[in-house]
Amino acid sequence: MNTENYDQMEIEEEVLGDNAQWMQSGMKIQAEYYDGRVIGITLPNSMVLAVVDTAPVMKTATKTASTKPAKLENGVTINVPEFVNTGEKVRVNPNTGEYMDRSK
Repeated sequence: MNTENYDQMEIEEEVLGDNAQWMQSGMKIQAEYYDGRVIGITLPNSMVLAVVDTAPVMKTATKTASTKPAKLENGVTINVPEFVNTGEKVRVNPNTGEYMDRSK
């Protein structure tokens, strides 16, 4: 939805590309237009998402430990530090798909 005039817009899946997996309802993005059509989008620099599935926390895990895969609420799987547990919220950079830190 255009926040200036409240017009609803549809963006073709090919324009979204890999960014489609990060799209969420109510999310604010910037769209680039050419001849009245969206030709590209810019995602925010960070998003907070819940971890829905990952291996259990290891007792020896520290902030400098290795990483493990974690599935996020939007279905994307990223690598997170060993100390991150299922149910926690993490901040992710959707442009790179990288874990940034834990969120409250």
